[in-house]
Amino acid sequence: MIWSIICYIIKQPWKLQDIRIIYLYRLLRKNGELVHTCNFTDMEFAYVASKVNTTSEYVRDVVYHWMIEIPLKYIVQEKDKKLLDFLAERKKKGADIIVYSDYPIKEKLICLKFSYSKGYYSGDERIKCMKPDPKGLMNIIRENNLKVNNCLFIGDRLEKDGCCAEKCSMDYLILPKNKNKRKKVWKTLNIDEGESY
Repeated sequence: MIWSIICYIIKQPWKLQDIRIIYLYRLLRKNGELVHTCNFTDMEFAYVASKVNTTSEYVRDVVYHWMIEIPLKYIVQEKDKKLLDFLAERKKKGADIIVYSDYPIKEKLICLKFSYSKGYYSGDERIKCMKPDPKGLMNIIRENNLKVNNCLFIGDRLEKDGCCAEKCSMDYLILPKNKNKRKKVWKTLNIDEGESY
């Protein structure tokens, strides 16, 4: 991903502004400054556009390109096969696999050829918030008639995913982004390659 950014700037140095757009957008999302406003995703694009003197439409296109299209080139290489196999096996046994993300998910899940029951992301009308705000998760629980004590929230960020689950009294599993640390978690859970779950 970093190499893609470097090549992009070398070939098109006048596009350096695009990298600043992504930086400002990610910072805005991390801080969650506008998540409680109406149509906050549009407000985020407008806010970043005002900072770099461009249009909301241009910001939206840049964000889509760098945060949806480009990552799709790497997502298959970086996928956690153990996690996908684990979830697929649970789905075979009747579990509902519901995906909930702060970013759009459809293209990524299609690329991974991942079979899931339902998908939600922060900009959906049914959500309109970002983790760790529990409102979105509570709406998902209600909409799907779920029992919290029968659910497991799997994520990779304790401060976002873990905190969100805790606020809903839901069990959770945090898988570190670091591959070696993640392997240790799977080992601790006694889930090995080829194991029947």
